[in-house]
Amino acid sequence: MSISKINGETIIAAFGGGYSLRGALASAANNPSPGTIYYGGGAINTAITTTSGVRRLYIPKTGTIKSCYGYFNQTASVSANTGTLNIRLNNTTDTAVGSAQAHNVTSTKYSSTSLSIAVTQGDYIEFKWTAPATTAPTSVLGSFIIYIE
Repeated sequence: MSISKINGETIIAAFGGGYSLRGALASAANNPSPGTIYYGGGAINTAITTTSGVRRLYIPKTGTIKSCYGYFNQTASVSANTGTLNIRLNNTTDTAVGSAQAHNVTSTKYSSTSLSIAVTQGDYIEFKWTAPATTAPTSVLGSFIIYIE
């Protein structure tokens, strides 16, 4: 990372200090069951999965996960329940990204910009999504992005 001064103020360049990884829930729209946990990440398939450890997204360089965004497109649901998104590290430790209102519109975002998840080269993560409990959305597509510094 380069450091420079502008008008006497030290500025640390934002580029070169971190990297991002992207994963998906599935490669085709799916209809999840209410209150069910699904896993996304790398090695995507057309169908969503309830089995952990099969959608591994490997960490190529040691660092700290600082932020995560999960974005879902779906047919609107009528549920007033919330869904939740977690990052699961090495199929053992879950860290909350956030909760979102029910996926009751055609797009839903989960996000956290204050994460601090230490990862080591060779670790893997998955995105653990719990569908809203009463009525799940339909025709769901989900994508995820994390920033590691």
